[in-house]
Amino acid sequence: MYVDPATGKLTDKSLIGHLASGVPGSVAGMAAALERYGSMPLAKVMEPAIRLARDGFIVDSSLFRSLRGNRAVMQFAGNALFYPNGAPIAPGTRLVQSDLARTLEIIAAKGPAGFYEGPVAEALVAEMKRGGGIITMEDLKRYRPEWRAPIRSTYRGYTLLTMPPASSGGITMTETLNILENFAPLPRYGSAAYTHLLTEAFRRAFIDRNEKLGDPAFVKVPLDQLTSKTYAKELASGIDREHATKTPAFKVAAEPEHTTHYSTADAHGNVVATTTTLNGGYGSGVWIPKGGFFMNNEMDDFAAQPGSPNMFGLVQGDANAIVPGKRMLSAMSPTVVLDRDGKVLLVVGAAGGPRIITTTTQVILNVIEHHMSLADAMRAPRIHHQSLPDTLRYEAGAFSAAAADSLQRMGHAIQRTGGLANANAIIRANGGWIGVREPRSTGARSATDATAVAAPKCPTGSARQLPRGPRDVTAPTTRLRRALDRQGLRQRNIHAPTLRQAAVPVRRAGGNGATRSRANGGANDGGLGLLAKQLAGNRAHGRTGGDLLGLIARRLRTHRLEFADARRPDHVIRVVADRHRDRSEREFDAFLAVLAAHRLRHLEHHRGSSGHGHPIRAVRNGGDGGRNLVAHLVRVRANASTSSDAERRTRGDHSGGRGGRLRRGRRRRSRSRRFRGR
Repeated sequence: MYVDPATGKLTDKSLIGHLASGVPGSVAGMAAALERYGSMPLAKVMEPAIRLARDGFIVDSSLFRSLRGNRAVMQFAGNALFYPNGAPIAPGTRLVQSDLARTLEIIAAKGPAGFYEGPVAEALVAEMKRGGGIITMEDLKRYRPEWRAPIRSTYRGYTLLTMPPASSGGITMTETLNILENFAPLPRYGSAAYTHLLTEAFRRAFIDRNEKLGDPAFVKVPLDQLTSKTYAKELASGIDREHATKTPAFKVAAEPEHTTHYSTADAHGNVVATTTTLNGGYGSGVWIPKGGFFMNNEMDDFAAQPGSPNMFGLVQGDANAIVPGKRMLSAMSPTVVLDRDGKVLLVVGAAGGPRIITTTTQVILNVIEHHMSLADAMRAPRIHHQSLPDTLRYEAGAFSAAAADSLQRMGHAIQRTGGLANANAIIRANGGWIGVREPRSTGARSATDATAVAAPKCPTGSARQLPRGPRDVTAPTTRLRRALDRQGLRQRNIHAPTLRQAAVPVRRAGGNGATRSRANGGANDGGLGLLAKQLAGNRAHGRTGGDLLGLIARRLRTHRLEFADARRPDHVIRVVADRHRDRSEREFDAFLAVLAAHRLRHLEHHRGSSGHGHPIRAVRNGGDGGRNLVAHLVRVRANASTSSDAERRTRGDHSGGRGGRLRRGRRRRSRSRRFRGR
């Protein structure tokens, strides 16, 4: 069905268009779970979603960029809503989805039958027929969700409850952890030895995943073997601690994905881990007129041509071949972790294709093995390896430059990438729940905001208090915390590396561009004192949040600075935009320069040594921490330097132009002097 008969090559019909869709299952599955375990009627549960679709929401830049990068959907009926006048709907526009609201209202009133029968089903089948699809009314009526027992495994005395086949996530994650359990203790997080072991465990688990897993209703899945400790010990014994295992390599283009995971808990101690997906970005691109929704492209999760890679580069065998009525192999990994007393400790899952498996595994390892707080566990940089292609992908900061050299000498092909997946997790602590959303995700609250979202206390008792994570990926320093406490901001955590050693340059009276720094909490202090005043001031500045975000964007463009995630402002700056008070534009500009400079320092801290010409290298050689760079940036602003001058200085090219070279100075003799005035 998906192979060109003339060439014998796999086409894109499993990815885009009417043949790419399987029968949607989320409506029936969620309704069945609610009926069996829920405490509210379906109509009540769906009210917020109906209201959001009916009233709409303001389009942000992330949705605009997403639509701009998925223009293949323009060929289908939904282009009128998302691409008015042939262009993606503009940021700031309210997106109202009236058809979707009506569909949700029908489901709320009639239950799953409102989707699988009646006008919604008829609209779906009519669009399938129009485009050459094969889903029929009979297919929709026959669909039933399957109840299957979760996979139950252990790791270091903790119990994991995770998803069984037809998802591959639970088995692959269990096999990975079983392999790693043979190495006690694991090497230090971020070291070459740890990254090597984790990569080799992922490699072996994914080899089994791709060859042996499928829908157990159609193929025999060796579940007992793949989840056994004995089998994992055999695999672990084959790992060479000094050399990478080689697998055939090929190149596969990366693709986006539209998967959602959420972890929830109630006041009675019940927890739910849910993952749902369209598979690819905007699914198959097929839009159901009068239905208001996209169809999935889940057919690509089958082995459309066994032995050929799918959109995620996964090469799968006959066990996952297409058969009518069969469920495709997915990577969904919703997981519940019980502590050694059998109480719920952690609920976690992720979105991101096969990277779901490796991301969920690493969050669990970070909490259990590396004793990180959940916020740190979510923020910690990740790696990914799926056997084929034989490439170790890693996020910035996952390991040092020296570790990268060691990994390459071992034989690993490494490739730096952006955020690998979006995780979502909750953890029990202090008798309540702490929830952390993915800090890499657009619009998500920073992981360091976790303490502000504790849920009602759980009557089942308190969980053990996890120790904090390593210093390089942890929450505020003690000094910063005390400064915030004095301003009544005890519950708001700020990313410490962003603000560490903050000192603002202040122009001398009648100044000529010279600057001085104060960090003792005074009125002109751009470090902790100014931060606290920015956050806790009580006089209105007269700007809206949107205006402030625009001001931030303009200032950053002026300084030619970029944050790690260019899709959104840094979390700290978001906080400032929300709560900014009574500061002049010049003071606010200087404050942003401090944040920007120390954000760069944080990036270099996780990236390892920087290359020639990098601004961080210039600052480090200057021996004066972030102060020189901050002074330099504000001097550029104050003197209204040309764009080329500003860009050249920010790049680290200080050979000419106004402002001169960053001066050299003595290195601070101790950590205690970092916050003192000079």
